[in-house]
Amino acid sequence: MKNDLKDQIEEKIDEIALYMEKSNSELPSLVEGRTGEILFWFYYAKYKDDNKYAEKGMELLLDLFEKIEKGFTYPAFAGGLAGIGWAINHLYKYEFIEADIDNVLKSIDEYLYPFMMESFKEGNYDYLHGALGLSLYYIDRLPNPDAKVAIEKTVEELNKLAIRFDNEIAWREKYKDKISYNLSMSHGIASIITILSFIVDKKISVEIASDLLNGAVNFLLGSMKNNIEPYYFPSRIVDGTYSTKGHRLSWCYNDLGIGMAVYLSGLKTNNTAWKNAGEEILLNTTKIKETNIARTKDASLCHGSAGNSHIYNRIFQYTQNDRFLESSEMWIKKTIEYARYNDGLAGYKVYSPESYKGMYNDFGFLEGISGIGLALISFVSDIVPDWDRILLLS
Repeated sequence: MKNDLKDQIEEKIDEIALYMEKSNSELPSLVEGRTGEILFWFYYAKYKDDNKYAEKGMELLLDLFEKIEKGFTYPAFAGGLAGIGWAINHLYKYEFIEADIDNVLKSIDEYLYPFMMESFKEGNYDYLHGALGLSLYYIDRLPNPDAKVAIEKTVEELNKLAIRFDNEIAWREKYKDKISYNLSMSHGIASIITILSFIVDKKISVEIASDLLNGAVNFLLGSMKNNIEPYYFPSRIVDGTYSTKGHRLSWCYNDLGIGMAVYLSGLKTNNTAWKNAGEEILLNTTKIKETNIARTKDASLCHGSAGNSHIYNRIFQYTQNDRFLESSEMWIKKTIEYARYNDGLAGYKVYSPESYKGMYNDFGFLEGISGIGLALISFVSDIVPDWDRILLLS
């Protein structure tokens, strides 16, 4: 990396921190609100080696506890208590904070379980908004014994919901009263195989979880089509038709997230064939260099340039394949270029169609400058980006 690019990135990180000081978000959530901002401050403190930024994070964390005590009860991972609890546990696990963690999270542990079970009962396995996000919370709460019970129930419920085709297994989504299989990392089967690989890695319900994982990876890889150039995968399969609507290079949908799910499943289960398949899927995506083909319109983690750069950075760390490093640098340059709005946050705005609400400012993790800042820090520092467990990338 050239020094001028490194300088630009470091300046942008500091600029993001200045703007983060101005946040007045009332949302407590992980992906949109204060919890994502808290993660940024603690990682920024580590990056700057300056405890005053950790104090800022702790100040926001204490305020977050007050909001919960006043009756914040929404359960989901993206917008609710599961994501908040996950972040608190993460900060404890990686020694950003000290806490009697089982005592701090006991009420959340107990509160989330019935909501997870109800979501599975309704067939809502969605990672960001349904049962699987709560499952990740419990996976990362291990070795807590209540968490182990919740993970065992996750496997049991996924087994009940599974649709079997010979040696393939899939899970249907609720989509316009059609028979639909969502392949994505954010809402679909890619997230299921990643969660199952985490469970197998933890050696819980291994026989059933491994059977589900094998069948699901077979289904996902069986959905590869070489004639949907430049991608391999459809967005979803609806009534037997491979839908390419919404094709993009992103974490949330299509090949980039799917490739990481397959690779990481191989990594967690020591399956070389899956690792090779995941790497091949990801290598194919490195051919996509134009933003109009990638359909990248902002710098967000979810579906923007910072997310693309970070995924390539992560897979480079796993494989040491220089093609991934080159792609990561290409997309980080585009991330700097996207900071072009005079009325943006550190120059950044989130894209949405004019018919919805147009370009808008966002301090949050998934689409806003908290996440962009974390990706930039990860690119220019040796700090292990353990925060990307939120994106199921580690």
